[in-house]
Amino acid sequence: MNRALRTITENDNFFPQDAWLFLHQFQIAGGHSGGIIHSLDAAQKFAFFSQQTSGQAVGDALETSVVLDRGIYTMSVLGMVFSSYGILNWMLDGNVFAQHDWYNASLVRNTVKTAELNIAYSGRHLLRMEVISKNASSSSYLYSLTAVWFNRNTRSSRLNV
Repeated sequence: MNRALRTITENDNFFPQDAWLFLHQFQIAGGHSGGIIHSLDAAQKFAFFSQQTSGQAVGDALETSVVLDRGIYTMSVLGMVFSSYGILNWMLDGNVFAQHDWYNASLVRNTVKTAELNIAYSGRHLLRMEVISKNASSSSYLYSLTAVWFNRNTRSSRLNV
């Protein structure tokens, strides 16, 4: 059997165009003197959330890697809002692309916050979430998050980004 070999070109697409990450896949990258807990909650989608345990402060950070094709994406974050929750920055490869305030006077589960970002190159990227502040009405810097996902924008194309 004679099979021809083909050269891989930049037009061949081997990179994911969407990705799901759950908070238990993230690693502590700063602060979190009390660590992270993963709690069951039947009312929250996927039935769990991740949260700092104690010593919540500015600078608490989590990191993970994500592999994506270049293009324009919407990042969505599933979590909860509450009266003791803080403001988080989201960074990709060291560049801030979103800020989410998770404060609300009462607890609301299954809250989704979004941001659009441009992935400049295909490959592995470092995603970082960092506590940067709190709402003036918030009593702390906590967060309760479940998942982060990226969906490629349909108007994005590998050839025009």
